[in-house]
Amino acid sequence: MLTRTTVRRLHTSRVSYGFMDWFKMKKAEERKPKPKAEDINTVMAKAEEGEVTVTKMDKIEFIGKKSKKPQDTRPLAERLNGFHIKHWIAKEKVTDEAQFAKLIIDEYNKLVPNNVASVKDVNLANLNLRFQVTKQVQAKSGYLIPDLVLTRASNGQVLLDHFDKLMNGTQSKYHLTLDDIPVTSENVYIQPSVTSRERKTKFKKLLKEAKKAQDEKTEQLIQGVRA
Repeated sequence: MLTRTTVRRLHTSRVSYGFMDWFKMKKAEERKPKPKAEDINTVMAKAEEGEVTVTKMDKIEFIGKKSKKPQDTRPLAERLNGFHIKHWIAKEKVTDEAQFAKLIIDEYNKLVPNNVASVKDVNLANLNLRFQVTKQVQAKSGYLIPDLVLTRASNGQVLLDHFDKLMNGTQSKYHLTLDDIPVTSENVYIQPSVTSRERKTKFKKLLKEAKKAQDEKTEQLIQGVRA
């Protein structure tokens, strides 16, 4: 006699949650009792008695501060004790053209075997010599020489011309003087040039008027408060 036996195996699969199930789980988590926060005094007392054990330490990184060395809190004057800046340019500037010319000649004669007596005879075609002369001229005159002038300074006259421009100024090639231009049209009016003295006088006058108006306004406010 034959007997047929059927075996059924039990299969399990992962639960598939729907969108609304998330809200149910969230509410269930909110219902869980949260540990009661201890009073700060109690926590401090436990820490002093050694009952609090630190199990985790979080390292805080500060932007711009990577060194682990302790910060130097000494005053700046104490930290810079013994530090001095050497000023290589003279504080007192040369103000005379003849003095500047003599300075160029003297510094040039210190570096060449054949001495010269005129700025025009100062030959700076040698770049090494030019740098040495101009460095000393800058240091003793109190004026910096721009790179453009240094590049063109093949002789001492270029340096002297640069000094003359510093003292007397240069007029822009685009500068136009309209005072001497005759104008026949009635629609054109040229504002006459105002001297520096006139500008200062007018400025002082405006300051006095502004101060007077401010004093009057202040006096009115005081009278209003008293009333």
